[in-house]
Amino acid sequence: MAGNKAGKIIAILIIIILILLGFIAYMFLIKPAFNSYVIKKQIEAKDIVLGTLLLQIQQRGYAQITDNQGNIIILVPLQQQPGQNLTQ
Repeated sequence: MAGNKAGKIIAILIIIILILLGFIAYMFLIKPAFNSYVIKKQIEAKDIVLGTLLLQIQQRGYAQITDNQGNIIILVPLQQQPGQNLTQ
């Protein structure tokens, strides 16, 4: 009976160790790789949106953005004069 009890304890400890190893693998391998993938895709999406806006400004002379509340933002190219400082 003591051998059977020791075998159960060893089996439980092995299961706990495997769960902890899985958690460590998730925290240090899987999660960072997934986060890196997500950040890469966000950067790609930002580049596509910015490229589309710049293309619209070049073709039409302006780009119009509407937010969820119906506010409209119009982007136009800035014609800066030589020597003009835009910062305040």
